[in-house]
Amino acid sequence: MSKKINIISYLKTTSKKYPNKKAFIINNQNISFSKLYEKVKELSNGMRINGVKKKDKIKVVSNNSLEYIFIFYALADIGAVMIPLNTSLGTKDLIQQIKFT
Repeated sequence: MSKKINIISYLKTTSKKYPNKKAFIINNQNISFSKLYEKVKELSNGMRINGVKKKDKIKVVSNNSLEYIFIFYALADIGAVMIPLNTSLGTKDLIQQIKFT
């Protein structure tokens, strides 16, 4: 029987194999695989405590940042679905997007 691999198990394995290697570089900020895994687990645990659960749909308004990556992985760890909203929309269009997604 083969072991089930998902994005979080892959991140965990990579964080052990290459703990100090840069996982992402965004806007002159970078994070190692081990620090990324640590942040993701911390955030996903906090989300669970606050009621986020598997199959929940979570809308996210964020520019490209390390925090966006943390949210993406944390929601994947929980099994929730991330719905990214378009940050370049005006207020009226963004409200419409929130209502209908």
